[in-house]
Amino acid sequence: MVKMIGTKAGITTKTNTHIYRHTLATHLIQSGCTIVQVRDKLRHSSLTVTNMYTHSSPFEQMSLTKDIDTRILNGVT
Repeated sequence: MVKMIGTKAGITTKTNTHIYRHTLATHLIQSGCTIVQVRDKLRHSSLTVTNMYTHSSPFEQMSLTKDIDTRILNGVT
């Protein structure tokens, strides 16, 4: 169904639900959402899982890792 909708929308590249989840996570991070907000939107139980869903620059990735490290040290995951 996702592929059919993508085709009707004129999307010519590979599409599936996982690509949309990755894209959503990336856009949320780029829009200023925290990794915790993205985790909650994607309904993940772990920040580590959410971090795998984001496509970001090395600078953004470093920031996400720092956020995760801080939360782990504070006992919040």
